[in-house]
Order: sequence, then structure tokens, then C-alpha cells
Amino acid sequence: MKSNKIVTIIILLGVLTGVIFTCNPKADVATGMISVLHTNDIHSQVLPVAKDKGRWSDYGGFSRIAHVVDSVRASRGEVLLLSCGDFCQGTPFFNFFGGKTEVDFMNKIGYTATTLGNHEFDNGMESLADMIRMSDFPYVVSNYDFSQTPLAGIVVPYHMINYKGVKVGLIGLTVDISTLVAKDNGKGAVYLDPVENAQRWTDTLRSRGADVVICMSHLGDKEYMGRVGDVELAAATSGIDVILGGHSHVDMIKVVKNKKGEDVTITQVASQGRLLGEVNIFMGGREE
Repeated sequence: MKSNKIVTIIILLGVLTGVIFTCNPKADVATGMISVLHTNDIHSQVLPVAKDKGRWSDYGGFSRIAHVVDSVRASRGEVLLLSCGDFCQGTPFFNFFGGKTEVDFMNKIGYTATTLGNHEFDNGMESLADMIRMSDFPYVVSNYDFSQTPLAGIVVPYHMINYKGVKVGLIGLTVDISTLVAKDNGKGAVYLDPVENAQRWTDTLRSRGADVVICMSHLGDKEYMGRVGDVELAAATSGIDVILGGHSHVDMIKVVKNKKGEDVTITQVASQGRLLGEVNIFMGGREE
């Protein structure tokens, strides 16, 4: 007997496309659908993109994200809403209010969790710690040691959610910030190998009963200057079902074989909230 898991991916708020694939889950669970919505690299685009910005003019903005999220919730009930980092920096909202406007909107929209991008560190650790404390959702980073920073104890390496009886595990991966932020802003943060730590915390989640593991990544879609991206991460690990990406600002849906030959879906939805990604994971019953 085997179980089926079908994942569909739709990109909303602009481009509408999709792909369906199957893979084997790690446990038999009741038939059901896990609905996941995701954003990356919003970059403080609280309002829609200016109307003179070409193809993407008048796209995005937190109010439109909220409208689509509310519409999906109205039709489906519970959804997971995940952020893959860099929700800060890029407009005067961050310059004047230091991320508090973005977090306030994310709280109101009802984000489930986020990982950190490099731009969350732009005002330093103390400012970031203040943002985290005002957030109603966890910050998940699996490949950093923050024990000697103000983030100690308020950023977690993994998070587990019970979604209609299905255990969904979340990990988060962040790019090496050593060359991306001012030295003092990253002081004390120790970057850890993303492949090794993704595997470590995925195995931990599976050992604790996770039926699905989703990675929120801010590594970028592919290797750059010797640092692994999502494609290399998927190929070098096992146990991760979906990688929601960020950092490289691309529109992508890609399926990569992991080190056990199983499919891993990788997706990323541009930047500035111009697109909202939707991933639906159908947990099938057992087949003879």
C-alpha cells in the first residue's frame, strides 16, 4: 500500500499558471487539502507599485494581498500564509517607521510564519528584535546561531502546525548576511551550513510526526558565488516537500529530484507583493 500526495501551484495577483505533480508522503493521513499562500521580498511595498512603472504598475500593496487572502479563506477556511523574508526595506515606510508598519499589516492579514531576509537586519539587531516582539507570528531560521545576539530565544529553528489533523513542519533558511548588511548590524550572528541544518531540522520534524515539511527560503533560486540556492538545497537533502523561495526576485516553478529521487517543488513569486503564490497539497488516502 502507498499514499499519494498531490501538489498544485498557482500564482495569483497577476500571472495565473500551474503545475501538478505527485510524490510519496511519509505517513498515511486522512484525505484533505493543505492550502498555503506565500510572499517574498515585499520590500516595504505597503502601497501598490506606482502607476508609471511599466508592466507591474499598480500591482501589489498590502491591501490587495489582504483582499486575496481573505477571499481564499472565505472559500477554503484555514490557510497557511508564509513569508520568505525581505518584507522590509525599499520604500519610505521602512525609513520612517523601521518595519513596524509592515509588521502591523502582516499581523492584521494573519501571517502564519516568516523567515528572515537580509534586509530585516538593515536597522540592526535591536530594531529587528523589537519587530519580532510585536509580531503575532513566529520567525523561523534554521541555519543561524543567534545565541549571542538580541534575537536569542525569539527566533526558532523550526515550527510545527496542526492543520486540520495534518502535522505541517516549517523550517527557514537565510542567506549569508556577512557581505549584505553593515558589519555591526549582523554582529554575533553565526551563519551555519544551510544544507546540513535543513536536513537536521527536517529530520527533527519528521521524527516528531510531521506529515509535510515546507521550507521558507531566502537563499535565492540557485547557487551564487559558491553559496547554495534552492535548487542545490533540494537536490542535496531529503524529506522537504516544498521550498518557497525568495531573495532572487524571480517568478518560478521548478521540480527537482532530492537525494532519494523524490520530487521537491520550488516556487518563488517575484517581489514587492506583485504576485501572491498559492500551493495546495492534497493528502491522499492509502492505495492498494
